[in-house]
Amino acid sequence: MVARNLTVKYRRSALGVLWTLMVPLSQTLVYYFVFKYIFKARTDFYVAYVMMGVLPWAFFSQSMVEATDSLLSNAFLISKIPLPLQSFPLASWLTNLITLFAGLPIIFAISWITGATLSASIILIPMLIGMLTLSGYSMSLICSIQTVYLRDLRQVVGIFVQLLFYATPVIYDPT
Repeated sequence: MVARNLTVKYRRSALGVLWTLMVPLSQTLVYYFVFKYIFKARTDFYVAYVMMGVLPWAFFSQSMVEATDSLLSNAFLISKIPLPLQSFPLASWLTNLITLFAGLPIIFAISWITGATLSASIILIPMLIGMLTLSGYSMSLICSIQTVYLRDLRQVVGIFVQLLFYATPVIYDPT
């Protein structure tokens, strides 16, 4: 199902997986410009700081929205093939996890280019990604089942995830 999701997601696309990475990169550039030059953030290596927050957040938000809609969008498969229902949200999360891992080298490259040093805490990245994936997957299981009965939840989850982005310190100055 993950291979099918990746194939469908990037079918007839000239840039393919790069589009998934272009969104966080463009967001990072916008946030960098706005917060560094307009709001005068005084953080060293601000672009690396923002990218380290925006890329995982893009993974979480996209996975959450896609997984919430996964049961409805795969209704034709559910009625024809006996599969556990929780596999559909899981496939959404795993698809986006692959694109997150494709974006990690970009974070390291940006850190290296800007001169930001990576500390020994870099070894915690797999654990943090695992915690983010498991907590988000569990929330999306609940939301995907509820969306079958309450279709408006698709839009509510999208709005809620967007509000959470601005409520978390992903784009703000760490001080």
